[in-house]
Amino acid sequence: MYIWRLHTLRLALEDEGLMGVLGELMSKLTELRELCLGFCTLTGHLRKLLSPLNTPLQCIELANCSLNAVDMAYFANSLHSEHIVKLDLSGHEVADLFPITFRKLLHRCCATLTSVGLEECGLDDDKLDLLTQALRPCHRLQELKILGNPLSTAALHNLFNMLALGFPALRYIELPVPRDCYPEGVTYPLDESTLINYDREKFQQARTELTGILEREGKGHIEVCTPLFGAYDPDINETSNELGVSMLHSFSSVIGNFIDTVSVTQQREQQSNEQ
Repeated sequence: MYIWRLHTLRLALEDEGLMGVLGELMSKLTELRELCLGFCTLTGHLRKLLSPLNTPLQCIELANCSLNAVDMAYFANSLHSEHIVKLDLSGHEVADLFPITFRKLLHRCCATLTSVGLEECGLDDDKLDLLTQALRPCHRLQELKILGNPLSTAALHNLFNMLALGFPALRYIELPVPRDCYPEGVTYPLDESTLINYDREKFQQARTELTGILEREGKGHIEVCTPLFGAYDPDINETSNELGVSMLHSFSSVIGNFIDTVSVTQQREQQSNEQ
């Protein structure tokens, strides 16, 4: 299985042809299943990039990619949508930008989806219904990551009640610090100095109440944590919140490595056929 990472790529309208080229190159990797595009600006380009692929992706990271309604409409109706195992849409205000297609996407992949990342998606108490409706049929869900959303303790109670009564495979939840643990008037997304300026005692009380909901339903084994500065990724030697700061590879080296991989794959296929 191939995994391809591309970070901090910025595209303009005139770069649409480039997306088509990348899509065609990726289509030659018939074992490509995982695509990491975090912090690439892909507004309006997602169809060009993904439509050439004949094999559905199983894992896709689209965090902070500035997707628009057109991108999500394509993605929710694409061949990939019914095969997604791991999905990251962090950094997109899904309830404001594309609520209907967001819900449709999760419903279409509900039979396979095990992990959802929705960090800093502007999900507040008024938008909790969208999240619960979207998640409800996803019975194979194992991980839910919702850090950085302005949800109150009361709203999180409602969410945890739903999670406790279903979702038999759930094993891991990244819990945001409840909005009411911060001083009044804070604005989201939170900057680094505000992020750590919360009432620890109040947060611990809220966390105890939420984990208690799980325990009462026999789900005390679910890990609930709040990694405020992101999860460390040993593969790329940085935290998820730092991905936008440094480019993993220059764009030219990405293309070069990609073409080399395609060439090696084709050579192996030819050798196999000759044998």
